[in-house]
Amino acid sequence: MKNFIIIFIVLISFYSCIATCDDVKKECIPLSYNILVISKSKSRDFAFKGYDKKGNYDQFQISQYWDFYDYVEKGDSIVKISGHKELMLIKKDTTLIFPLMCSGQIVE
Repeated sequence: MKNFIIIFIVLISFYSCIATCDDVKKECIPLSYNILVISKSKSRDFAFKGYDKKGNYDQFQISQYWDFYDYVEKGDSIVKISGHKELMLIKKDTTLIFPLMCSGQIVE
């Protein structure tokens, strides 16, 4: 019986960590970024170091719901406008737009 209770608690904990697409929308759409990237690393989320528009140094994380990490290079700007689902990666010669993704689908 004790093992059953432990397994039940573990399962409840696991399922409570799974985000629905509605949760993703609520979390990500209000976010706002405008950062000049100086370095990047990968953990649970995408981690970046850079400068904001005012020149202030910042360290920040961006959710992996935007699949853009492999495209980011030092000197690029990451821009996300609050209320929009898309994230823009501005390079010296082009701008890439990444849709908000959830469960392999574009969030509408």
